[in-house]
Formats: sequence, structure tokens, C-alpha cells
Amino acid sequence: MSGVGHILKSGSGSGSRAWLLYLTLGIVATGVYFLLSGAAQDTLYDLIGVSSVAAVLVGLWWYRPSYRLPWYVLAVAQSTFVAGDITYNIYENVLGIPALRWSGRRRAGAVRRSLFGRRCGI
Repeated sequence: MSGVGHILKSGSGSGSRAWLLYLTLGIVATGVYFLLSGAAQDTLYDLIGVSSVAAVLVGLWWYRPSYRLPWYVLAVAQSTFVAGDITYNIYENVLGIPALRWSGRRRAGAVRRSLFGRRCGI
């Protein structure tokens, strides 16, 4: 047996096929994303991001690797990205408040001030 049939029948239980289901749903969601616009597109984008965090956590629970820290770091990092994106979309789409758009020069100045403080005269 070779190809996709072998992949689907390998392993035991439904866990061996869970990745294929997630991949298929991700491909469908990506296609639907490009058919939408505005707040609906932003919402689907956020849901895809939340699903990626959930996928990492479910994978940790399901497979219980001996070294979990990198997976937790990945889940936390992705969740902070998604939280920022959701916040941005709430400001733009729900509250109607234009989100901050910093120019590169302004952002660099803010980083310098936060790193070195005002004592350096920067």
C-alpha cells in the first residue's frame, strides 16, 4: 500500500488522521477567506489563528511529548499575536476607531526611548 491510503491507515485511532482533517479544514478556510471581505474576512482570520493555538495545545495533550516547553512557548507566542490581531479588529470593525498606524521613524524613536530612557537625552 502506498500514497495517501497508506498514510490514512497508518497509526492507531483517530489521532493519526486528525492532522489530515485539520489540514483539510485549513485549506477550505483559506479558500473561503479570499471570498470574504471586511469584518467577515478579519473574523475568519482570527478564528484560523485561534485554531492554530488550539491545535498545538490539543497536540500536546494527545501526544504528551517528553519535552513540552517549546510547544508551550509556541502556543503562547501565537496566542499573543492572535490577541493583538483581535484587539486591532475590534478597534477597526466594532468600535469604528482607526487603529494606530506608526511610521517607522516614530516606532524607532519609541523603541529608543523605551530601551534607553529619557536620561540619555534621546
